[in-house]
Amino acid sequence: IDFSSYPVSDFLRLALAATKVLTPQLGSAETTQRRLGTQAMRDFLASMAGKTLLLLSGNSPKRVMGNLASGYRSAVSYGERTVTLMGETGAKVVMKRDFMLPLYNEGVLLALLEAVHAKNPQIRTRPFGLLDCEYELSWS
Repeated sequence: IDFSSYPVSDFLRLALAATKVLTPQLGSAETTQRRLGTQAMRDFLASMAGKTLLLLSGNSPKRVMGNLASGYRSAVSYGERTVTLMGETGAKVVMKRDFMLPLYNEGVLLALLEAVHAKNPQIRTRPFGLLDCEYELSWS
């Protein structure tokens, strides 16, 4: 339900169960995690909060990255996210105290860039702690 708060522990159990069920169809746990993140972002963007994020971003990858941290705050109650824009075609996203796997977050971030029609979106991921990760995004 939109704008309902669900405990992250429940979501993690659901994500684990979904991974077990979907991995045989999708080929690997890694692919499954990315796909779960992609679908989570698509579902969020279909909500009122997600539609507002897209409207404020005006199909601009740079603007959507600038609005990313506030979008996360409307969707989850845990962790800290910061975004540093790197010119017109890149951004660095740092997620701290994030319970989701980096592969899941890769799916989230790439789906967001695809939603604003970013060309050739790419991501480089660098974990730097158990719950901390840096994502370097680029597009053309």
